[in-house]
Amino acid sequence: MKNLHLLSMCTHIDVEMVQFLNSEFSQDDNEFVSERRMDELEKYQNYSSNPACFSPEYINQHYQDYRMIIIHSMFLTDEQIISLTDDAAKKIVWVVWGQDIYSNGPKTVWNLKMIVKEGVHTIKKIIRGTYLRTFRKKRQVSNKISQFYGVGIGFSYDEKTIRKKYGSKVRVCYIPVSGESDVEYRLQLREHHLNSECGETKVLLGHSGYHFLEHEKYLNKLSAYRNENIHIYMVLSYGASLEKIKYLEELGNSIFGESKCTVITELMPFREYTEFLSTIDVAIFPFRHQSALGNTKNMALMGTKLYFDPRGVLYKGFKENGVRTYDCRTIGKISFEEFCRNEIIADAHAPLFRNYYPGESTKAWRAILE
Repeated sequence: MKNLHLLSMCTHIDVEMVQFLNSEFSQDDNEFVSERRMDELEKYQNYSSNPACFSPEYINQHYQDYRMIIIHSMFLTDEQIISLTDDAAKKIVWVVWGQDIYSNGPKTVWNLKMIVKEGVHTIKKIIRGTYLRTFRKKRQVSNKISQFYGVGIGFSYDEKTIRKKYGSKVRVCYIPVSGESDVEYRLQLREHHLNSECGETKVLLGHSGYHFLEHEKYLNKLSAYRNENIHIYMVLSYGASLEKIKYLEELGNSIFGESKCTVITELMPFREYTEFLSTIDVAIFPFRHQSALGNTKNMALMGTKLYFDPRGVLYKGFKENGVRTYDCRTIGKISFEEFCRNEIIADAHAPLFRNYYPGESTKAWRAILE
């Protein structure tokens, strides 16, 4: 029987995964379906696009046709997860991407008015029984996910969040989101980067235009170094409106000048993007949830100094996996020399880079697909 892979995100990561799995396993044993058409995958006979597959009704009706159903990033709502039959749930493997287990909504600014308002809101919820219904719903979701064949993670720290949200009965296993990478290629880029004498410090502010990267706030923090030999890059190829792109570009230019601020609005081919990341000296990712894991892992391996929020998942997870990162809250307060200085380059054999080495990803997927 075939394994059904449901690709809801439809990004280059899905493309890499399909290419990797088709190179390591028989195409007759795996069927890939995306919610939207992906031209890069049309060459594969075991690929198709069909939005009708992305519903609990389809899974409940067709689970018997497949050996396993692999959900690459959870697209089902809590209500839809609850509606899965027990037999269908037992065939599901959920491959966690990050945004599907973490909340990344706007931060709440607390003041007396907000505290009173939230207190009144809480009392109303108690009177109406909303909290009890919410508790029952969460328990139903947890019970259903505990019936899944497995929840796959490529970032070890995610297990803590999964256990906290869904309980200890969930079967957590190692399954990287992407396939194996060319570690030697990245180490060559790292060697070139560390030995280059450009003189200019290249700083990357995030990987997209999403609000949680707080571009405006960190452009203003970085303004403390505007008279230094610095160049700011913002990748806004997705996650930002045209108005936001224009605003951030104008703001960056007003602070640093057009010659020292570059906004990237076009998606790059994967290899070209990797080479671009290898030139970055300092990168800033000031959020608390798990996102941009591929970007940050790549840059850590290639010698970039990474600034994270120390209260966040990436800071804690990188530390647990033997990779040092730095506190983004110090930016603008420390000297430019300290801001740039990368005291410890990541060990290429740190646990964080496990799936970059030959055989590791194949071994993990074989345990699921065969």
